[in-house]
Amino acid sequence: MIKVGGHEHIVSDQGSAYSIARAALRAAAYDADGIGACTALRGEAETHFARPMPALGRWLAEMSRARATVASFAPMVIECARNGDEVAISIVESEAVALVDMVQVVVPTSAVAEMPTIGLAGGVLHGSEYYRKRVESALAARGLTDADHSNVTLIEGIAAGAQFAQRLADSLDDVSRLPDGTVIHVEAQPGTTEVNRHREVPRDLG
Repeated sequence: MIKVGGHEHIVSDQGSAYSIARAALRAAAYDADGIGACTALRGEAETHFARPMPALGRWLAEMSRARATVASFAPMVIECARNGDEVAISIVESEAVALVDMVQVVVPTSAVAEMPTIGLAGGVLHGSEYYRKRVESALAARGLTDADHSNVTLIEGIAAGAQFAQRLADSLDDVSRLPDGTVIHVEAQPGTTEVNRHREVPRDLG
């Protein structure tokens, strides 16, 4: 496993609903203070949380666990972007590119094919076709997917590892394409009909 990003929301949570919403709330505050661009995000935030900006900031700061509350604003941010708000568009595009930046770091050291299999997981990617297409467009711009996005799929995060191992096992009939020592082992989850698959070459890489 190669892990990039995801150092929890305080440090780095690029591309997540929380990260999108946090950036939008900051933009809304800058608008309220007159130090940033005017944006529909301010009104949307005040409506969504039923508080004016100064009170909203204090309310969130006093919460012991504000992450889910902040993240709940992400769909409104994406909707503002869909409706043409320039600040929201910039935030959504930036978060999509941040996800692709992490993919690009990983691919050269881990890919077993010219076009890596990429899974998109999480509520904001499942819930928003608009955001998902921004991510796919950024992947295409970096040469990490084709015009049909044939190597990109939506996956359930909790079963992501098993799903990817199964896809890899299904796709690699020629084990010479695998790095020496790769082991693929997939076991069906309880209640599913997937078959077990085990392939290996000499040296165990996990």
